[in-house]
Amino acid sequence: MVFHILYNPLAGNDGGKERSRGVLKLLPAGAKAEFADITAIHDMKAYLASIPAGEKFIIAGGDGTLHHFVNSLRDEDMPDEVAFYPSGSGNDFVRDIGGDPLGINEIGRYLRHLPTAYIKDKALRFINGVGFGIDGYVCSEGNKLRANSKGSINYKGIAIKGFLYGFKPKKARAVVDGKVIERERIWMAPTMKGRYFGGGMMVTPGQDRSDPERKVTMMLFGGSGSLRTLTMLPSVYTGEHLRYTKYLEIIKANEVRVEFDKPCALQIDGETIEDVSGYSVRTGL
Repeated sequence: MVFHILYNPLAGNDGGKERSRGVLKLLPAGAKAEFADITAIHDMKAYLASIPAGEKFIIAGGDGTLHHFVNSLRDEDMPDEVAFYPSGSGNDFVRDIGGDPLGINEIGRYLRHLPTAYIKDKALRFINGVGFGIDGYVCSEGNKLRANSKGSINYKGIAIKGFLYGFKPKKARAVVDGKVIERERIWMAPTMKGRYFGGGMMVTPGQDRSDPERKVTMMLFGGSGSLRTLTMLPSVYTGEHLRYTKYLEIIKANEVRVEFDKPCALQIDGETIEDVSGYSVRTGL
């Protein structure tokens, strides 16, 4: 048996190729493995079709790797069977589906009918969530540090710096299934397919990626000063921030549009797009 391992060299703080080799110990005895850089495959449909009958492929990486994969195929070309070995730094997708963080997970059923985010001139499907505010800031600052260092990135430390002085909250206007919401001093404005982002932050604990209506959840979190918001941050990891109703709007929807009064960095499945003033989301058909 031959397994084709599709790895992302940028996953796991640029250690994706080496981390992907952890899958070898999970393969059947006598199996052979062939490794390929998923970011170098320019026609994913043709690549998958070229795999001989009886051979299998495994995606090894993190949420950004899955984001790349789902956007490299049309929905109707998505294989029924997709094996995934989580070797990224956040792995929020596997956390959300209750998968094995150390094993090989069958995830094909989760990769069709995903929501689409429209950002500037791009239309991108996403597996976890899209948003801007402190989450986009953290991803952007992490990218800058990664460009100048090979060490691990302290994302919690970046978030604390952002709350204290690095990120300035924005005035937000959201249109959620036609309902208009306007709020001052917004720190976070994600729209989620799953419950988690940021390596375990349960921002939308009531969101169900297997919802038959395929709805997403939009959240606006803000209205407070930096120190007050920083004290609430730990509760986001457990979903207990929902008790802070004074500072929160959270709505399930089919269509969402969020705009800030000033541009900032946006993250989609942990991947960063700079200088974004607004995004919209439509759920999968």
